[in-house]
Amino acid sequence: MIFAIRHSWDVESIDISHFKNPRSVLLDNSENGVGPVGITLGEFADELGVHPSDALAEWLIRNGLESTVTMPPWEKDDEMVLRLIRDPQSVDNFNDSGAHVQLSARPAAR
Repeated sequence: MIFAIRHSWDVESIDISHFKNPRSVLLDNSENGVGPVGITLGEFADELGVHPSDALAEWLIRNGLESTVTMPPWEKDDEMVLRLIRDPQSVDNFNDSGAHVQLSARPAAR
């Protein structure tokens, strides 16, 4: 199981994933105040001498599952965003809620 998580993290994550650069992931809010907070996941992994996935798991175990990390926003092409907004064929959305909707497959009523 641990190998699968590390393999997924190291090999299967897309190149722009913040997990490819754990120094961009900030440990910023501890549910129970244990910490550390205000340091990056990369720094915490270095302190522990472990893989970043193990460091994240350890940090969540110590700090609680309601704790949060912050990742910087991805770079965007403002000109492309404007083109997409203005294109009458585009459909926009302000969040990714559609990615988390579970659809139930029910037969159509006849």
